[in-house]
Amino acid sequence: MGARTLEVRLSARLLVLAAVVLTAVGITTALVTDRALAVADDQRARDEAAGARDSLAVELSEGDSREQASREVVAAANGEGVRLAIQFEGGALYSAGPGDLPTLAAGQCANVDDEGGHPWRACCVAGVGSTLVAAVPVVVHRQVVSAVWRAMAVLVALATLLLWWGIRRAVRAPLAELTALVAWTARVRDDASLGGAGPPGRSRSPTSRRPSMHSYESCSKPWRASAPTALTSRTSCVRR
Repeated sequence: MGARTLEVRLSARLLVLAAVVLTAVGITTALVTDRALAVADDQRARDEAAGARDSLAVELSEGDSREQASREVVAAANGEGVRLAIQFEGGALYSAGPGDLPTLAAGQCANVDDEGGHPWRACCVAGVGSTLVAAVPVVVHRQVVSAVWRAMAVLVALATLLLWWGIRRAVRAPLAELTALVAWTARVRDDASLGGAGPPGRSRSPTSRRPSMHSYESCSKPWRASAPTALTSRTSCVRR
């Protein structure tokens, strides 16, 4: 029962550690994917705004009015699925697409939803006497990130189950050997403690049967007593 409990506790601790690592990897993967797609969306929105700025400069150089040039550029962007808003310094604003785009500073980006609740990413660039805000759809971006989160959750769950099975099989044999070694050590210790005391009724060792020096010294003393006393002393020496 002790070995079984140790196996379960050790497996649980290793599993918790592995689950934490896998969860951290999954979260990091999803966040990195989200960040990479966000950077790509910002770059695309800036490129669209910069392209519209260049197109507007070309139209104005051809002699078109601000209104005419702006409407042509906005219509071209709308045909490519890009929402565009052109703000001139005098206050004139030209845009196309559902909903209004936010007013941003040059180089700034922001998220915006249209009337249907679909997300867009808008970025602003500065032109000659104007600012242009271009917005690109990020619905696919959101779908990809959601798919990555779901995939990471499934992978972490499956990997945790597989690790639980693998850890249990990996630690079972070493723990069984360790338990056997502990049991053997306990038996050896018990046997050693019993052997040191010796079995009951064992005769004394030869050393214990040897007469002591005190006995020899007592026998070698001269007999100065009377004859009966001396005889008794000699007899007692023989018995020793």
